[in-house]
Amino acid sequence: MAFNDLLIYFWSYITSDTRIVLGLLIALIGFIFLISEIYTKLKHDTTSENMVLSAIGLTFGLILFFLQDWLIAIAFSFFILAVYQTWQLRESPVWRELMITSVATYFVFLVGTVADKIYEIVKGEETEIFTGWAYNLMIYVFLIMALIFFGKKFILVTRFMSPQILYLTLFAFAYLALWTVGKFIPNFDNLTLNYLPINPEISKRIIFLSFGPYEIIIILSFFLYFISGWLLDVLLGIKRTEDERLRRLVNEVKERLEIKKEIKIGTVKAPILNAMAYGPFFDQRVAFISNDLNEFSDDDIRGIVAHELAHNKRAHVIWLQVISSMEMIIKKAFLLPATTLDYAVVKENIPFIQYFFLSYGIIAFLMIFVRIMEGDADRKTKEVGYGKELAQALYKLEGFYQGIAGDFGLNVQLLTGKEFTESEKLRFRGEAAISLYTQLYKPSRWAMFSNIFMSHPRTSFRIVAAIDDSLSPVKGALLPYWLILPNFIRKKAVKNLTKKRDTFDELISSRFREYYGSEGVKQFLEITHFNELYQPYFGKNVVAFDKTENVIISGKAKELIIKESICRPLQLLIVTEIEEKPIYVTDYIINEAETGEKYILKNGKMGELKSYIVKEKSNRPIFILIDHKGKEIESYSTGKSLEYLLSKVNQQIFIYKDGIDQITKLSNINVAETYDETIFEFEEASGKLFSIKGKELIIEFPPVLLRIRGKNNELRHQLLEGLEGMSVILYTKEEIEVGIACKIKGIEEDKLTYETREGENKVQINKIDYVTVYADKPKVFLKKHLSAIDRFFIWWENKNNDKYIFP
Repeated sequence: MAFNDLLIYFWSYITSDTRIVLGLLIALIGFIFLISEIYTKLKHDTTSENMVLSAIGLTFGLILFFLQDWLIAIAFSFFILAVYQTWQLRESPVWRELMITSVATYFVFLVGTVADKIYEIVKGEETEIFTGWAYNLMIYVFLIMALIFFGKKFILVTRFMSPQILYLTLFAFAYLALWTVGKFIPNFDNLTLNYLPINPEISKRIIFLSFGPYEIIIILSFFLYFISGWLLDVLLGIKRTEDERLRRLVNEVKERLEIKKEIKIGTVKAPILNAMAYGPFFDQRVAFISNDLNEFSDDDIRGIVAHELAHNKRAHVIWLQVISSMEMIIKKAFLLPATTLDYAVVKENIPFIQYFFLSYGIIAFLMIFVRIMEGDADRKTKEVGYGKELAQALYKLEGFYQGIAGDFGLNVQLLTGKEFTESEKLRFRGEAAISLYTQLYKPSRWAMFSNIFMSHPRTSFRIVAAIDDSLSPVKGALLPYWLILPNFIRKKAVKNLTKKRDTFDELISSRFREYYGSEGVKQFLEITHFNELYQPYFGKNVVAFDKTENVIISGKAKELIIKESICRPLQLLIVTEIEEKPIYVTDYIINEAETGEKYILKNGKMGELKSYIVKEKSNRPIFILIDHKGKEIESYSTGKSLEYLLSKVNQQIFIYKDGIDQITKLSNINVAETYDETIFEFEEASGKLFSIKGKELIIEFPPVLLRIRGKNNELRHQLLEGLEGMSVILYTKEEIEVGIACKIKGIEEDKLTYETREGENKVQINKIDYVTVYADKPKVFLKKHLSAIDRFFIWWENKNNDKYIFP
């Protein structure tokens, strides 16, 4: 075959299906990145996790190119990723077992997708029955494997998944019954009985005009609702209680809500903190979930119970059944499968992957109404006088989940059985407060996207609604959609949220003071050392900009003031021309701005600061720098001063070189006209000297993350020894999720000694994975020692902040 014929054949092949074109593009991108990773590995002995991701991307593209099958490509990619992560976490208890469980689960799905393809090749007929079986078996495989690894502990921690598993099991039996009965009954087509003498084209689209999976699911849902009180007691192990305090407080709330029916009160002993109302309208119940009921204060109980009983008062549980029915009504109207179980029984017209995304689209739409009901319950709670109590209880729950890095149900930290120290609880509650406050003026688009599929509004928005009547349940439910949009659209919504930040702050901070007193914030800073990030501003002229209020404060930074506010724990005192003005560092973008000094911007451009101008519409400062050619550079940020870098000469800093984070001495900086040509000279611990130009470096500013890995034990020990006396977050194989806030005390053979507020502890060095360092020590990356993907991720992270100098 001539070369031209091959080209013609290749062109006709790739243009025959868009999946082939996409597969080829994905494979080429994966191949390019993989070559970059391999080259970096061979040249500089750098091992990057992105090498596996590149290989997965290449394989994904090739599967799509040759088989035109999205599901096999996705299933294989997830399976390989799970295998790799299992290897990475092989020394981390609990995580290792969970990843093995995930490997088995993804393998089942992979087998199903491959079986469909084999069936198609052998029989010449497309099917997704094996995929349907595999997908629906995944949760049971996960459950069985987890029980093998964790036994009763898994049941204790995940018992709150049991209702969903029961529902899925009942639905599966219903499908089996329909499939079996359908073999013997006339007019039973595709799991559906056409029992009315009307046009099948009409009956197959309208609920209950024919009888099949849609109708069975609706009937089962209402049936389970009517027995939900008894059923959840059995499944969750809820025990009736006659606790006088609980009874008194529940009755108090009941009276305010004007609920006449008796409320049955129960408790569940479990290592989480929450409460729930459940049961049908004629059998209302409330349950408290905790290790100890004393973890709930009286106000916590008032706020939580008022919210939960407000659901009953407003008949929200019944409306939830209606919403669930609406899902089936919509699906039947558009001839979509009722659930993924359909694919395990019959051949469907719509591909599985399309149905998967369409189902989530329907869920996202219906979740709007669920969030409205949550907001309505919050509003009712506020109307009867428990708005503040609810808001503070929500903060308390957020502080608990901050520590376990999870949500209601399965959680890795809970499976370890570890109990938190008082210092850890203080840290998590402080971090939760700052996180909630940050969501008001800097809501993450990814968090907003995920909230679209959730039943509750974000906790920060619920707290705002508790103190601000303008944030109605409907607005709160739609807010995630609005906040995903570009800044010029979502800016108004953000500004409305921040209008209540002072009240929000006081609400959260007053509860924090109840826990830890007036010294609580100081103790939090002693643990986290958040304040160390702002010390380099002392004695420097700064320009601070509050982008929500469009306020500019300029002057000389004098000192930090520790406040009693946990949401805004620090104020920077700025001496202006007319007064001393304290500003909350959380509310402002702060730039050092010494006129006449040279600054290096995040893109590596260097210039002398001339002045700043104010942008008309936004009132935002724009800094004017003059480069070595006399050309003006405009920037929203001044970056880092050259003086700052020069101040690190003859000091130890961190460096990423030869695939490992190390500690080295910055021995000299030979400043050139540009940053690119500026020469940095380093002295390794061995005494070896080397120099490199600025254009070949990436500089990261504190806090920096250090990877305590690599085959060179000597370099690893030297790095840890260089951390002695520093405050860090230590991530070990046992504490891989939340880390240990501590001070490094020293190294002794193969162990590291660290100190927390509870005392000194030791950990084996080979058990340490990462360390986050807050001390004022930058980290330098040699560009050539980073792969293309690593450099891309650094560039992307640096787009919206000044974390790096990346020329």
